[in-house]
Amino acid sequence: MAKTFGLFLLYVCLLTVQITINKATAQQFGSTTNLCEKILTDKNLISLFAETKDAANPCACAEYDMAQDAMFKKVGICYEELLFNEGVKQRCCYSENGKLLTGYRDNRFGIPGGIVYSMNEIHDSCCNNDNQSRCNAFYEITQSDICQRHQDQHSAYSWGDPVIETVSNTSYSFNGHGEYVFLKSNNKFEIQARTDYLTPTSNDSTLFTAFVFTNYEQSQVESIHVIFNRTTMNLNLYDNNGSIAPICKPGPPPIMTKAFLVLCLKPPSSLGFLIIPKVRLANVNAFITLDNGFMNIKITSTQKLANMTGLAGNVHGGFYVVPNDTKYSVNSSESLMFEYGETWSLRNNPTSSNFWYNLTGGDFSFYNTKSTPRFLENLLDNSYELFKYCNKSMILAFENTCRNSWDNQTNKECMLTIARTCNTTIGKAIQEQVERQRYELQKKSNKQPTFMASMPNETTLIYKGNSSWTQNLLDHVQDENKAGLRFEVKPNITEMEIVGGVFNWTVGTALRYMNLSDNLILFIVYDQFNMSESHSVRIRYCGCEDPRECEFQNEDDDNAECKCPNRFVEGLFCDKKIDPCSKYVCYKNDTCNKTYSGDGSPCAVCPPGFYEEIIDTRQDCVDLNECNDIRTHNCAQQCINDQGSYHCACNHGYQLKGNFTCSDVDECVLGNYSCPNPYEECVNLPGTYTCGCESGYSKFNTTSFCVKLVAPAVGSLVGSVQSTEQFSECYNKRPVKKQKKFSTKSEELQYWQIQYFKGEVEKQEREKQLFDIKIRMVLADEKRRDQKVVDDFINGAYFED
Repeated sequence: MAKTFGLFLLYVCLLTVQITINKATAQQFGSTTNLCEKILTDKNLISLFAETKDAANPCACAEYDMAQDAMFKKVGICYEELLFNEGVKQRCCYSENGKLLTGYRDNRFGIPGGIVYSMNEIHDSCCNNDNQSRCNAFYEITQSDICQRHQDQHSAYSWGDPVIETVSNTSYSFNGHGEYVFLKSNNKFEIQARTDYLTPTSNDSTLFTAFVFTNYEQSQVESIHVIFNRTTMNLNLYDNNGSIAPICKPGPPPIMTKAFLVLCLKPPSSLGFLIIPKVRLANVNAFITLDNGFMNIKITSTQKLANMTGLAGNVHGGFYVVPNDTKYSVNSSESLMFEYGETWSLRNNPTSSNFWYNLTGGDFSFYNTKSTPRFLENLLDNSYELFKYCNKSMILAFENTCRNSWDNQTNKECMLTIARTCNTTIGKAIQEQVERQRYELQKKSNKQPTFMASMPNETTLIYKGNSSWTQNLLDHVQDENKAGLRFEVKPNITEMEIVGGVFNWTVGTALRYMNLSDNLILFIVYDQFNMSESHSVRIRYCGCEDPRECEFQNEDDDNAECKCPNRFVEGLFCDKKIDPCSKYVCYKNDTCNKTYSGDGSPCAVCPPGFYEEIIDTRQDCVDLNECNDIRTHNCAQQCINDQGSYHCACNHGYQLKGNFTCSDVDECVLGNYSCPNPYEECVNLPGTYTCGCESGYSKFNTTSFCVKLVAPAVGSLVGSVQSTEQFSECYNKRPVKKQKKFSTKSEELQYWQIQYFKGEVEKQEREKQLFDIKIRMVLADEKRRDQKVVDDFINGAYFED
């Protein structure tokens, strides 16, 4: 609160300082170019900063306490002092969770009025350049308030169907009628109160209707009256000369007299006045408010008030003490407390009244008729007796009206007020006041919630990798009443939700397209009084379409890079799939796979009998000539290539057996031969035939005619049986597996002649086949025949006799 002692010099101080600064302004300050240098080199101004910075009202550490100080007005997130205090004003700014902000532009006492430049302009001149030493000097001279000097306020609140709260923070009910010493400090300062009946039909209940404040420290005693006009439901303010504020008009400027400073309270607070007496008394202030048809008073001070007497005076050792030193225990009954209160009635000393009766009409006697109310506290447990003079059918409604929200119990003050007035509306007003009082008390003593060390500081989120991230925030927050906590997260992404204190993030693609500041999300917890605490969590995120594509470069990397799996997937997050068939031309359009996701070709493989050729992005299927490689066909003799396939054929004299093998054609059986010469007959050979001679005939070569064989001639030809045997051996070129028996030498001779010619033909055929085999062996090493097979073939092992 303001340092009220010396406020009467305020105008003089302001005038002196403003003249000084105006002079400095005119002589020294030109453009902002040299503003910082001139400020930092002005010894008088620097000295003024140093001497007056502690004169400014200190900032409260919490915004709630700052809001209680009526000497400050709220501007944005800041509270600015209404008046200059020894030439300076304080400015206090708070974060969204109600904490005092420190540092430039947050909290700074102002330069005295008259200088043409604002503190912001001076700061920018000093700090918005590369000269760090100037900026440091600015901060050194204009240090911000860090709430070290702030003192919590002490308060005593008296209200309603009067509940008197003393400056020692004890309370009691008092329904006396008349004018009383409410609070007095020796011969410095006094507050007198006037009460009247709450309803005209009952003497059991009263309320405050007027207060008079008197300052005895001034050379001329001065008083201020606040009168409750119950007809217009307004509070009127009067000084010694009459009305100065018949209707409260919220906002500055304050009303100043020689002995008081008065400020009209602003919405959303209750209608009323803040009255600050100019006395040396712990910055004592009085708030007079009108709420729900009741006039209330709250006394505040920066220190516990001592040596205070009256209805709200100090308690000594657990006792209320009256002027004649009679003591009443703080636990006294309602009737005894009424006796105590009556000891402070001005009827005991009418000349001590500070009220001006011409303001409201009437005189001392008119306002000071004594009456004694009924004392009903001992009937609180018996509703039937308590509401004996009211409509008993309303008892349940009375009880429900007075039920506390926090414990569902009936409230004493509300129940007694209804019992005294039989008026539910008045009882409801009292109950609402009770609820507000409890709320304010809890709020004042409330401590903000805090995040515990168990709250994560970072997490890694992988799209499609970990489907969600869940945290029970209640497990990570410390607070006296967790049931009243609520949570927020910033930025609030559609994928997030908080239900019952449980945070769940269904990890999707939202972070792909967000510029997340410093890759942090901020959790904020609010308690029932809107006090808050925040905690930031670092987010490492991969938004790739497939988790396998995620690559964090290092532990400090907040966002993963995406390595796309193939050339048909593109985009920063590999989330754009390209139709591969739009890039490739396949040999047939309907063979392209639109869903292909590899690194090769989306075209189907070529059909059997074709091989693939790809040039750039074009596929061709080229016919495969299987006949060029014995590994790709199974033909025994001849391979004939077809488009996409092949077929087999046989040499002359053979015919195809099945699809691949060839068998000899017996021309002699089929009649496909020509042996035109006399005595010739067809002799079948592998792949061909020859013309031999009928039995009893022979020829000397293949072109000769068959001649009849004569035995003597044979003998002469060969010379002897021995010669015949030699002839047989000479012309038989292959071993005979089975010895043939002959009946005559002529028959034997003819046989060997035929065999000779037949052997010559077979020899030629074998040589041809051997040549063919050698070629095949060279071309087909995988199917190479065993050498023994070749040798056996040459030696006639595969020929019949």
